[in-house]
Amino acid sequence: MIPLPNLHQLEAQPGGCSFHRHYTNSPVCCTSCSTLLSGHHAHKIAHIQRQQRTDKTTGKKWIRELAVNGAWNNSEGPPVNFQHRIDQILERSLNYTVKLSGKRDWTTGGHTDNVKMSGWADELLFVCGDNGTVRGPNISPHWDDWKALNETVDWMKNYQKGQENGTIDKDKPFFVYQGMNIVHQPYLTNEHWYNKIDPNKINVPEWIPLEKLHPCDLQSSMMKGCIPPMEMP
Repeated sequence: MIPLPNLHQLEAQPGGCSFHRHYTNSPVCCTSCSTLLSGHHAHKIAHIQRQQRTDKTTGKKWIRELAVNGAWNNSEGPPVNFQHRIDQILERSLNYTVKLSGKRDWTTGGHTDNVKMSGWADELLFVCGDNGTVRGPNISPHWDDWKALNETVDWMKNYQKGQENGTIDKDKPFFVYQGMNIVHQPYLTNEHWYNKIDPNKINVPEWIPLEKLHPCDLQSSMMKGCIPPMEMP
């Protein structure tokens, strides 16, 4: 449905490979990144969760710290002082050169505490409140992703040049992590990419009646403000 000439060219080259089955340890953004980088399952990512409490008698505020052995939402993840991410191990123990760029919010406290219960409604105003947007031909949605990507590509090119001119050991490997926002809301594109897709080949799923939704799907949709408008009796 979507032409991908560059990816197809890479796939056709010697050693190229295309993966058609995928798996993630967690369907939640930060938790998924945490499992990837730490090598731990979500229920084995230990951290300290800080919670603000108020004494009902004195009104005095205090912080309670809870030891949690699991990361289940976008405000949880490895502690800030965690030293065993894959990039840290590669750099420290295996002499890799490491480049991290783009979205890096996998640690505990990376997002507001409210995302535990209310989804993204408090951080993104238009999670499901508007349709996908097509912008003009010269406007790049998620410009911060493109900026980070260009910096990463330039870094890899300079690394290769350094290996070629001898300023970098030609046998020294590198590890690059590129975090992207474009897979998140808001859903935007521009005319250049939108016009490459044949809309007749796209099957848009329809909302099933709310009473037939699984309770977990209904709750998640409600928390994110994504249920369709309901008719008043």
